Formats: sequence, structure tokens, C-alpha cells
Amino acid sequence: MWAFRRKFFVFLFFLIIIVSIGIFIYFRFFNKNPTCFDGIKNAQEDGIDCGGSCKEVCLFQATDVNIFWARTFQVVDGVSNTAALIENPNFDYRIEGIVSIKIYDEQNVRLIDFRKKISLGPSEKRLLFIPSINTGKPYPKKTFVNFEQVNSIVKDVVEDNKILLISKRLEKDLNNLTRLNISMKNDDLLSKKNIEITAVLYDGEKEVLNVGKTFLDYMSKEEEKEVFITWPNFIGNLEEVKETTVFIRLLKNEELF
Repeated sequence: MWAFRRKFFVFLFFLIIIVSIGIFIYFRFFNKNPTCFDGIKNAQEDGIDCGGSCKEVCLFQATDVNIFWARTFQVVDGVSNTAALIENPNFDYRIEGIVSIKIYDEQNVRLIDFRKKISLGPSEKRLLFIPSINTGKPYPKKTFVNFEQVNSIVKDVVEDNKILLISKRLEKDLNNLTRLNISMKNDDLLSKKNIEITAVLYDGEKEVLNVGKTFLDYMSKEEEKEVFITWPNFIGNLEEVKETTVFIRLLKNEELF
């Protein structure tokens, strides 16, 4: 009887050790706390590692980026500027992804096809301006812009760059160039740098006549400055222009290269 009881306690002892090791392995390697990076839909997530308490937003929770129009304007033979008016309609999400641009001539022959990374803040409407594109000899006729790939959607807040548009005035300068005079003020107690200013000229039918861009390196706190955008080859008279829209934004470091 004693030999049996001793064998039983030895067996029970080793069983407890094995069970303890199994419990340790389970909690150490398999029973991890849910995170937003574990590749599993768990906790309060609305999808795999997105929604709920995660910063990443699920794709189905966001509204698609709006593309209102896209145009290409020839600067000189074979070189053009392309622009598109785009908008992130989500008021609390930042969207990052890839925009594709395709440019065709009047015979529908594709002149160029390229892609560009872009990040749009919440509720941001932006004039995407791409200068000096080598399209070759034929005159570019059609431009198609598509937000073809979403890389990331994250919760964010609307950024206020504190740079105010004071006034804008379109005129012909002394050299008969079409020029837009833009007055701005840095309405912040901090200086600002790397400021992009873009503009669109519309006719009475809201058709785009031309687009332009300039750049300002620096504005000190509460400073007012005037900048100019000119169109050397703008065809037509100023009476055609019925509306002028100006966009001002601060470029991030990665956008400078």
C-alpha cells in the first residue's frame, strides 16, 4: 500500500510540474494581451488591427477621396504643368496613399503615366500641383487622376497653419504678364517655414483657365507678406477670369525632396 501511495504522489508531483510548465508556456507565448499590431481582430477592434481603440481606421469606415478635376497646361513645347483639385471629406481621419496621373494627347495616346505619394489631413482640400512634366512634343489634351491605393487611414485633427489670406488681385504687369498679387499674414506667435501657395483661375462656367504655384521659405510671427504668381503664356484677357481660388499650406520635410 505504501509503495502505491508513494508512486501516486510522485506521479502527482510530476503532473503538477508539467501542468505548471504548460500554463506558463500558454500565458507567455499564446495568451498575449490584444494589441493593434497582432494581426488579429480582437478586443474592441472593428476590423483586423483597425477601428475601435486603434489609431488606424478601417478602410470601410472612411469616405473615398474626392477628385473634382484634373488639367494639364503646356508651358513650352514638350513640358507641362499638371494640377488636380482633391479633397479628403473625412473630418477626423488622415488618409495616406498613392495617386496615379495619366496624361493623353488629342488622339488618346498616353503621353505619360506616373504615381505620387500623398497625405491628406482631415477635411483638407488641396490643389495638387506637379510642375515641369516632360510630356514630349504632342500637346497634352486629357488628364486623369485617381487615388488608386490607400496605405493608411488614421485618426487625426484638422491642422490650422495660422496663415491668413488677406487679399488677392489679378492684373497685367508692366511686361504684360498676367500676375496674381497675394497678401498673407502669419497670425501665429510662432514663425512658419516652407509655405506653398497655389492658385486656380476659373471662368464664368467654373472651367479652369490656368493654375500656378509659388513658394515662401519663411514668415516670422505676425508678419505680413506679399507674393506673386505669374503666367507668362496665359492666353486671353483678365475679363475671362471670374473667380480666383488660393490655397496656402505648410510643406512637411519629406515633401521638400
